[in-house]
Amino acid sequence: MALSALDLLSKFELLGVTCVYGDVELRAKIALSYLGSKVPVYKGEALPLSGGEPWHSGLEGSLLGDLSGYRALDGGVDFLSRAVSQFSGEVEILAIGPLTNIAVAISQDPSWAGKVKCLYVMGGDFVREFAEHNFKSDIKAAQIVFSAGIRINVMPLNITRQVAIEIAAFDFLGQSSLGKEIKQWAEHKSLAFNNPHDLMALLMASEPSLFTFSGEGVVSVSYTGMSKHRVEVGGKQRVATGLDVERVRQRVLEVLQGDKR
Repeated sequence: MALSALDLLSKFELLGVTCVYGDVELRAKIALSYLGSKVPVYKGEALPLSGGEPWHSGLEGSLLGDLSGYRALDGGVDFLSRAVSQFSGEVEILAIGPLTNIAVAISQDPSWAGKVKCLYVMGGDFVREFAEHNFKSDIKAAQIVFSAGIRINVMPLNITRQVAIEIAAFDFLGQSSLGKEIKQWAEHKSLAFNNPHDLMALLMASEPSLFTFSGEGVVSVSYTGMSKHRVEVGGKQRVATGLDVERVRQRVLEVLQGDKR
């Protein structure tokens, strides 16, 4: 039987979702359209700490119909602060966008970082001289988060790019919202494949045996958004460095089978 993304997250107690970067109202409504009332969804920080206007494709939510009936909660950073403080040393955070919400929580209370059990991040590129989108979108936030002493596991772009699933492989999704969105993005970018970046970050958290990792050390993010990792005694940050491509591909498709709607 196929497992959905929520089934994978059932290995944890899912406390909530926070949205970040740009039109957080719309992003929250998109999340609610998939999650329904299963978990609370909060609007987080719209603007990056680094300044500048958030980038958006203009496609977000365009295939999901009328989203006006969905109501997201305010106070994404307050939710993060409360949850981590209430369950100190127990909360794990999956971050698949810019790190602004987490950086603001740290800035408001530096002791908060020490209460996070683990942070799983989709971001960075540790092979190419390339500024990956999530880090580049808020460089200051990434620098704050990686300097805070949190235990962090990173799923970088140089690993997610290795799993390129041809668009035809998603035909089983039919005219579901997810299926239409995958095809829309591929057409917009003129791609014949999809890299499941965010789902691979979830698999890193839920099924780490699918990947190999660096030793623990320190991640640094330059003023241009490029990322480096060095192994260092006392470091708490490691980066995915390898994977079984076919096993990960299979798991991605199995999970999406469960998310068909």
